[in-house]
Amino acid sequence: LLSELLTFCFSQNVVFQPVDYEDIKNLELGLAVRNKAPQFDGSGSNGASIGFGGGAGGATGASGGSGTGGVSGTSGASGTTFKTYPIKITVKNQPEGPQFDPAVKAIPVIEGGDTVNKVIGRYPATDKDTGKPAENVRYVKGSDPHNWFTVDPETAEIKLNKIPDRESPFLVNGTYTAKILCITQGTVLLL
Repeated sequence: LLSELLTFCFSQNVVFQPVDYEDIKNLELGLAVRNKAPQFDGSGSNGASIGFGGGAGGATGASGGSGTGGVSGTSGASGTTFKTYPIKITVKNQPEGPQFDPAVKAIPVIEGGDTVNKVIGRYPATDKDTGKPAENVRYVKGSDPHNWFTVDPETAEIKLNKIPDRESPFLVNGTYTAKILCITQGTVLLL
């Protein structure tokens, strides 16, 4: 019956809250359990009494024992007792993939400058678990509509293939947008 009651209570009040291992490694909760009706202890304070024996002056009041385990307490308004059971949760670390931070990086380039085949920027992905540059990753172009740049697969250094053209149809408000992908163990992260 208790397991059915707990199942019912949990099914009615389910809260799913994701927990990040980097923020919380251990979580301590408490489960409070109480009867829906106040406990009858036979003292007559609950408005009822039980008589044993016969005739006048029969014995009254039988008391019951309390459960074991947990911590007892009373709820403020009703005065009913409840048991609190501690629950300790150990959060498992799920390795997150590398990420680009910030998600978009602007690299200013001057038209007509001597920047062809020279590094104009570097954009390595970060390991979210450590906050350090991602390891065991490879960088590739995801989108480069006019083939303006190359990206070093190991260092994420970006070089221009050709001189930028201000009149290019691939510029939107003076900005050329390209994408770099970071690949690790079969996972792809878009920039």
